Amino acid sequence: MPDQPDQSDQTASEPALSLQFFLAEDGSLAGAHTVGLAARGVPEVLLPMRGTDAPQGWALTVGEVHDLLHGWIDDAVTGEFTAGTSIDAVLPSDDATLHLRVSAPLTVGDVEGAEGTDDPTRTVHVVEWTVTPGPSPRPLAPEMADYLVGAVNGLRLAAGLATVPEDEFDFSATAPYAIGTPMIEALSASVRSMSPSQVSTWHAAWMELLDGGYRPDIALATCDTLARRVGRGDAWDAAYAHADEVAKEILGSDGPSETLMETCALLFEQVGVEDEETQQLLLGRIAVMLHDQVRTLLTFPVVEDVADEEVSVPPLQAWFAGLTLDNSPLVASEEE
Repeated sequence: MPDQPDQSDQTASEPALSLQFFLAEDGSLAGAHTVGLAARGVPEVLLPMRGTDAPQGWALTVGEVHDLLHGWIDDAVTGEFTAGTSIDAVLPSDDATLHLRVSAPLTVGDVEGAEGTDDPTRTVHVVEWTVTPGPSPRPLAPEMADYLVGAVNGLRLAAGLATVPEDEFDFSATAPYAIGTPMIEALSASVRSMSPSQVSTWHAAWMELLDGGYRPDIALATCDTLARRVGRGDAWDAAYAHADEVAKEILGSDGPSETLMETCALLFEQVGVEDEETQQLLLGRIAVMLHDQVRTLLTFPVVEDVADEEVSVPPLQAWFAGLTLDNSPLVASEEE
């Protein structure tokens, strides 16, 4: 972002620069454009999430669109971002290379999917792109495998499971959940064995994440996109289905499970909700959020090596808060 003038000097004609995302007809995110450049006398910049002739299912993530657009703002303000400009950009997540070209100025209303923005007459440069994908299916780097062996065995110990010899782990792209298979198996066993008090603490930590701005819908969409870009789409779908099955096991599929009921009772006691009608309304909402917790926890390991930590780590931290609450083996061993 360029330096902003002091608030006392900033006029109404020069609002703060920001981004605005827009949707495709199916409700999915289609792209984003800058807001505020027009007030400085230059066209806005619009970047679609899907490119010209990109492979089937290949798209940019929300974070990549955000970072690329912000990286171009300085040049756009100074008028150096002009029609015909060509840019190559390597994406650090999967080593794909974008080949970008700036269009002649259009109006936002002429860009499919962007017509519903606040000012369809605004002039924009559309950044069109093609891509040279990175390796697919992408293998796990040796140094990452060394890290994951320790991480997974650490998770197994924390969950009260026996460790596994290094040569028995399968981090291959062909494993059921690709490189995430050992971690997903360990986390699944842990989730199935958690007590209601642990689940309620996990949920409280999850709510803190949401209150702090974490967006599970965007995080899931980001990881889904990355999984397909690195040739792990089938593994992602399998992990997603598995996560839903685990969630149904602990929450109930034909009605609230005992774990869900006891978890909600603890949560209601903590916040002082005594009215039964209110409790019934909240129970359904809590069940949906608990399902999201399980889903994010048991899918993100599929893209552990390519997703940003700010996307993949918070769900693991919230789970760990619940796991170490009571009489977990990790806490017991620390207290001895």
